[in-house]
Amino acid sequence: MIRRFVDRLLSYKGRVKVGADKYGNSYYQKQEMKEGALVERRWVEYKGEPDSTALPVEWTSWLSGTRKGAPTPEEVAALEAHRENARKMAALYEKKEEERRMRARLTQRGVKADDLTLENMEVMMRQISGSDLNEGAESSTKEDSSHTKYTRVRDGQESSEPSVWQPRTSRSPKEVPKNPTPPANPSSSGSAEEPQGQGDNFQPGTWRP
Repeated sequence: MIRRFVDRLLSYKGRVKVGADKYGNSYYQKQEMKEGALVERRWVEYKGEPDSTALPVEWTSWLSGTRKGAPTPEEVAALEAHRENARKMAALYEKKEEERRMRARLTQRGVKADDLTLENMEVMMRQISGSDLNEGAESSTKEDSSHTKYTRVRDGQESSEPSVWQPRTSRSPKEVPKNPTPPANPSSSGSAEEPQGQGDNFQPGTWRP
């Protein structure tokens, strides 16, 4: 820890501040002897958390030795103006692309949107989407109501529950008399009935052993 503190103190000796960027980071250089040769050391002291990816390109190039001299304030101002202009052009291009996509979507729905702004087209698209949702809900409601009507007519009752189909018998059962007349005893009559008639008029006789 003491060694690090000493190295830091020595680094202050002979160092020269060459500039700072818009984020508040400071850039320094210093002439040092290394292996019998005089070399130049360059470094940056961050204002906040160290993040080399956030450094401007011109200062990154200077630190790596790609460029010889440090960027001047005039050069930095010109570069910042160029970057701001590039950002505006990119935003304008993106807006035009969004207008083109929105106009194509409206054209597919049969709406002419040549003279509409992006904001107006977005409003119109929301209205169309809401209308589609309402139509879908109305169609679903009509289907439900038609099923309810069919159920009521079929069942004859005021109920929206779906009815269960049951097969109908071929004919209704006849009522059974309360006191049915017992069949005549053939032995009591003393004579057996013989079959009579043919075809549709056939009448069976009484069986006898």
